[in-house]
Amino acid sequence: MGSNTPPPLDHPVARNDLLLAMIVIITGACLAAFIALTLLANKQLTAFEEAASEVQQRLQETSNTSSQILHSVAAIHQASERDRVHRQFAIYAKGVAESYPFVQALGRYDQLDKSQTQDFQSVLQHYGVFTETTRVRSDDGQPLQSDRQRFNPIVNVHPPASPLYELIGVDLQSNPKLSRRLDAAAAQNQTTVIGTPESWPLSNRGMLIAQPTYRGHYPPVHPIDRLDQTDGGYWLALNTQQILTHSRAGEEALSATLFIYQSDTEHPIAAATVAATTRPNLHFSNWFSPFVTNREIHADIGTMRLSLTSPSGLSEKELSIIIATFSAAILFFSLAFFLRILRNSSEMQIEYQE
Repeated sequence: MGSNTPPPLDHPVARNDLLLAMIVIITGACLAAFIALTLLANKQLTAFEEAASEVQQRLQETSNTSSQILHSVAAIHQASERDRVHRQFAIYAKGVAESYPFVQALGRYDQLDKSQTQDFQSVLQHYGVFTETTRVRSDDGQPLQSDRQRFNPIVNVHPPASPLYELIGVDLQSNPKLSRRLDAAAAQNQTTVIGTPESWPLSNRGMLIAQPTYRGHYPPVHPIDRLDQTDGGYWLALNTQQILTHSRAGEEALSATLFIYQSDTEHPIAAATVAATTRPNLHFSNWFSPFVTNREIHADIGTMRLSLTSPSGLSEKELSIIIATFSAAILFFSLAFFLRILRNSSEMQIEYQE
C-alpha cells in the first residue's frame, strides 16, 4: 500500500505542475497584452480615419467656398460702375477676411497694355490705392520685357496689413506658370488654381486661386473674345496649413501632400505639402508602420488628390495600459494557480488523514 504523503516541491510531479503554471501564466499575460494592443491599434486607426475624413471634408468645403468667394466678387465687379468697383471690393474683402480665417489675402489684378503701365500711379489711384509703388515690375523684381504688350499687375490687396500688400505692382504675366493659367482661365471663364509663387511673402505656403473678369456686364461667349475682353480678375491666397491646424487633424499629427488637377491638365497644376505641427511622444514607433490613406476630392476648382500619413506607436497612456494589462494578467493567473495548489493540497491532506 503506497504512501499518501503529498509530494515535495522538488518532486518531478510538482516541478511539472510548476513549469506548466509558469507557461500558462506567461502565455495568458502575453495574450492579454496582445488583445489590449490590438484594441488600442484599432482605436488609433479609427481616430486616424476620422481625422482624414475631416481633412477631406474641410478641404472640399474650403475649396468650394473659395470658388464661391471669387465668383461673388467677380459678379460684383461685372455689375458695378467702374468708379465704384474699388469701394465694393473693399467692403466685400473686409467681410471675407473676418469670416474666413483660411483666406490669407484677396487681391485684384488688372489687364493693362504697354502705354497704361507708363502711368501706373493713376491706375492705382483709381482703385483707391495710394502707395509708393510707381511702376509695374516682374515677379522676381527684374525690369519688364520691352517686347510684351499685355500685363496683369496687382493693383489692390486686402487686408492692407497683409504682407502681400507689397506685391502691388507685380505683373502676374511675368511668371510663365501664372501667365499660362491666367490666360486659360480667361479663355474658359473659369476659376483656376496654382501654387503660390515662391517669391511671395507668405508665412505658410498655400494655393493661389484666380477668377477672371471682363469689360461689360457679361462675359463673352467665345474663348477668343473672352481673351480680348478680359480686364483682369481677382485672386485669393488660400492657407493650406490652416486646414490642418484648425481641426482635429492637428491632434492626430497628420502630414499631408496635396495635388490639384484641372480638366485641361495631365500633370498637377498645384501642389502643397504640410508637415504635422505637433508630433506626439510615441514609444516603439519604429516597430509600427505609419498610417497612410489616399483620398480623391472633386471640387469646383478641380480634382484634388490628398495623401495623409500619421506615425503609429504607443503613447505614455497607452503604454501604461499595456503594462497594467500584462501585470494584471500575471496576477490573475498566479492567483488562480495558487488557489489550485491550495485545493489540491487540501484534497491530498484529506486523503492522507483517511
